[in-house]
Amino acid sequence: MERLHELNFHHLRYFWLVAREGSVTAAARIADVGQPVVSTQLRRLEKYFRTKLFNKSGRGLKLTEAGEMVYQYAEDIFRLGRELGQTMRNGDTLSKAARLTVGVTDVVPKLIVYKLLEPVFDLGYPIQLVVYEDIMEQLLSDLALNNIDLLLAESMLPAGNKVKVYQHLLGECGVTFFAAPKLATTLIEQFPKSLNGVPMLLPTE
Repeated sequence: MERLHELNFHHLRYFWLVAREGSVTAAARIADVGQPVVSTQLRRLEKYFRTKLFNKSGRGLKLTEAGEMVYQYAEDIFRLGRELGQTMRNGDTLSKAARLTVGVTDVVPKLIVYKLLEPVFDLGYPIQLVVYEDIMEQLLSDLALNNIDLLLAESMLPAGNKVKVYQHLLGECGVTFFAAPKLATTLIEQFPKSLNGVPMLLPTE
């Protein structure tokens, strides 16, 4: 197969869907195409980049280190594409609107983000609100470069951070652990020390 000389965004979109959904099957269903089509596009994209983008993980796929980097670029590309479409569809109304771009770390619950940003729509004048999700390091970089106006994160900035920003505590909440009744009974007495060495399912690394 002849190697592609330019990036094909159809290939990139199939990759983005697989990375987002975790499997070729789910991506094919969303794209309304057959699984072989998606698999072929992934192979062509890997051939273009000359590197593997996924590894098998159980019944699904997990991004390689190179795949993680490509996924971050794909997120930005398709986010900008959505913004462009919205801007052109809304025409003059949107062009006159103020713009607020907010970055959100991937751990912050989306319901909380919605509640925090809901007052924006009651300001009394048109505003274009753009919200996107990323890891803290990338969002801090975007903040330093003025690519975003506001960062919503689950914690204060890490020690040694060189980005000069104003940060405010908006609220706090506890952490709840759930276990099967029989297991919980054995853990309660010396909690939280009893959690040491106990297998645990967490939402992130």
